[in-house]
Amino acid sequence: MASVGIALLPTYEQIGIYAPALMLLFRLIQGLAIGGELPSMIVYVSESMPDKRAQGMGGIFSGTVAGLIPGMLINLAIVKFLTPEAINSYGWRIPFLVGGLLCFIAYRVRRELHESIAFKKVHKHESLPFAELLQHHLGKVLIGAGLVSIMATPIILAIIFMPTYLTKIVKVDPKIVSQAVLIATFISVASIYIMGKLVNTQNLFKLSYISLIGLLLSAVICYSMIAMNLNLIIALAVFAVFQGFLVTIPPIFLSYLFPIEVRLTGVALSYNISFVLFGGVTPIVVTSMIEKTGMVYFTPVLVLLFSVLFVAWAISKSRNIVK
Repeated sequence: MASVGIALLPTYEQIGIYAPALMLLFRLIQGLAIGGELPSMIVYVSESMPDKRAQGMGGIFSGTVAGLIPGMLINLAIVKFLTPEAINSYGWRIPFLVGGLLCFIAYRVRRELHESIAFKKVHKHESLPFAELLQHHLGKVLIGAGLVSIMATPIILAIIFMPTYLTKIVKVDPKIVSQAVLIATFISVASIYIMGKLVNTQNLFKLSYISLIGLLLSAVICYSMIAMNLNLIIALAVFAVFQGFLVTIPPIFLSYLFPIEVRLTGVALSYNISFVLFGGVTPIVVTSMIEKTGMVYFTPVLVLLFSVLFVAWAISKSRNIVK
């Protein structure tokens, strides 16, 4: 309803200050929906298929990131076939309308889902899971936020913020950027799924540390190639491989952290704190540091390094929790 509401929102000339107020309200509702959507998905899959949870996480998150691709394709079509005036007039509404209608289909699918067997076996449910979480599991929330940081920061740098970084800061042709980011997203989707398959047969901790090292090296390669004006598609593709790997790993850790009575609350709090701090703030931090230091290509790698160190600490703290 929020997405369709944005698509059909009257203009400022029509309803005045209510237009931006309603836009803000709809965006908050979208954020609320996403904040509940992904943590619920992590918990539901881990409880529904505990012996194949890694494969399950690879499947659901490859599907989640793949959901960005239709949006990118719609954006490319709008830019190609509509004039700037048409885009400003009504073109920007098209993705929200299409996305909103697809949400109604998703809702119909959700109505067929039932509580997991593991959840049904719990005889006593916490009446105030948030209070229980803060009282007895606050340390695990911090660990969970650390784990998710390496999921949030790379996906922002590689896919979400990358078009703005390349076009506004590095001054690369927007058409080339759109193609490169689209290809990188496809590679990320494949990497997410592959890591889910790998964790089923390989040691989770070993794969995590290898992926962290690979992520840092690939980021150095990617931004070095951008600095030297080399092939942008290859640069982003290299980064996207390890960025995808590290989308799958944190949810697997998260699914083990909390007892079932407060699991969803714990996963949701960890996930959303991390995405606010590391996802939402990363573009601001990167642009601010670039303005102050002039380090256009080194700054994103430095920000990523901070997340790598944080998640390395979180992984080490998870050794006695994760089976």
